[in-house]
Amino acid sequence: MVRQVGDILQKQPEVESVFASIGTASEGGGGPQRSTAANVNSATVTANLVVRDARDVSQQDFETRLAGAFDDIAGARIQFGADNQSGSKVKITLAGSDSEKLSETANELAAEMRAVPGLLNPVSDAAAAKPELVVRPDKQRMAQFGITASDVARLLSVATIGANDAALAKYSLGDRQVYIVPTLTDDARGDLDRIKALKIAGTSGTMPLGAIASFEFGAGPTTIIHFDGDRTASIEAELSGLTLGEAQAAIAALPAMKNLPDGIYEKAQGDAKRMNEMFSGFVMAMATGVLLMFATLALLFNSFLQPVTILTALPLSIGGAFGFLWLTDSAVAISVLIGVLLLMGIAAKNSILLVEYAIVARRGGQDRYGALMDAAKKRARPIVMTSIAMGAGMAPLALGLGAGAETRAPMAIAVIGGLVSSTLLSLVYVPVIYTLMDDLERVLGRWLGKLLPREKVATTLNAETNPANGSHESLV
Repeated sequence: MVRQVGDILQKQPEVESVFASIGTASEGGGGPQRSTAANVNSATVTANLVVRDARDVSQQDFETRLAGAFDDIAGARIQFGADNQSGSKVKITLAGSDSEKLSETANELAAEMRAVPGLLNPVSDAAAAKPELVVRPDKQRMAQFGITASDVARLLSVATIGANDAALAKYSLGDRQVYIVPTLTDDARGDLDRIKALKIAGTSGTMPLGAIASFEFGAGPTTIIHFDGDRTASIEAELSGLTLGEAQAAIAALPAMKNLPDGIYEKAQGDAKRMNEMFSGFVMAMATGVLLMFATLALLFNSFLQPVTILTALPLSIGGAFGFLWLTDSAVAISVLIGVLLLMGIAAKNSILLVEYAIVARRGGQDRYGALMDAAKKRARPIVMTSIAMGAGMAPLALGLGAGAETRAPMAIAVIGGLVSSTLLSLVYVPVIYTLMDDLERVLGRWLGKLLPREKVATTLNAETNPANGSHESLV
């Protein structure tokens, strides 16, 4: 199967080389360790693409194009980004105490997700089952012969896996010792009749295992994962043309998610959990930044209203950032949120330049309108120069030039959009808000002045007669 996958990848013009890793070796822990065969149930195939300038498609487009190229390989489940380091995926985790109901719900949801455009190769780990031999002990016969379930389990463990007692004998082989592990031969482990004939000791003597237990073939899960005491099942799908938020909304609208059985609930895990944590952390960081900025400006300007004028420029940059993302059909990622935090500082700086110059001009004797017009004319140049310099620096990322630029392009697009909107609107918007805040400050000043108690200042001095002209002087 790995050779078939490698051959398909190698035929693609964008692929430079292919590397495959098959199976992982496992070692026991705690007791005697013995070498085991490699687990060849899984493999990872890595395709190294040529440099970005030498190909016309991005990694995401390449994965979308090859989404159905491996459907003809029977007996294999193939996913892009299965190493959790590449590819865009959505993961839905269901939890519940009823394992059978959980498995049925997960498989039903995976089947419905296959009909959603943009979701490729939905796979449920509940559907991954291995054939197994199920041994069901007869409790009544076991009690009759004095045999416990642990006796049956130990006999089957030694016969199929081998004894793992730390007191096992060892064989000296040069400078090291090798554990001697008693177990059945490979032929015997594959013979059901010989397993049934294994002798088990009880209080009434020995008897064949088949006399106190029934044997049947079935299928069991490859792995069992618990979270908060409940069994979990995950359904994972690759994304093609959908963002994580859009994929989650589409999955939430499916009948299987709307009508979850009693006792089955969704548990936020994987990228969905990280996205929720990311946005909640971003809201906290932005709120903290705005409060600290307001406190600093209030101390510098000795006023609580003029900092509001400066902070009103922040929505201009944020609106432009997300507007450009919408126009370019770019997704919101952690890099975009970092760019928005950067824009907050730049937009606030532009407002500070305008407001600070207007305040200084008014202190020099200019009227409010003249001070604002003068500030807009003289501060426009540094504001525009800063925006042009920042936009030029972000342009290569926004255009997707260079390797790996696709992941950083949304941040550059958001920054450029915020710079354009804040630069064009702050020269008009901030002076208007400054005027309103100044009028409000005057109104509040008069209103608070009326509420304060009025002091009666009437100091009368004793009259003194001027001996020269006999005049009477008083001072109030």
